[in-house]
Amino acid sequence: MWMFGIARRVLATHRRSGRRRAALADRLRETLAVEAATGPTDEVVRVRAAVRALPERDRELVGLVHWEGFTLSEAARVLGIRAGTARMRYARARERLVAELLSSER
Repeated sequence: MWMFGIARRVLATHRRSGRRRAALADRLRETLAVEAATGPTDEVVRVRAAVRALPERDRELVGLVHWEGFTLSEAARVLGIRAGTARMRYARARERLVAELLSSER
């Protein structure tokens, strides 16, 4: 019974994650539709510039996770690296993005 309880919670978490990803994708589609009609906002321009400033390997990982919807483990498999390496690169990329966005804000 304990194993069934664990499996139920794992599946529930997986479903919630899928719903969140779908909602995020919907919001992104809406934002892109508005942007296509009105042009990019200053925030969008800053984020794009910050992502472009990342090293190629980090930019590819961020793209796989945020634009393609892969998990870090899946993105690691796509890139042919270990999951731990992907987590480390992703954390470092997030730190760089935050630093870049904070510095461009001033």
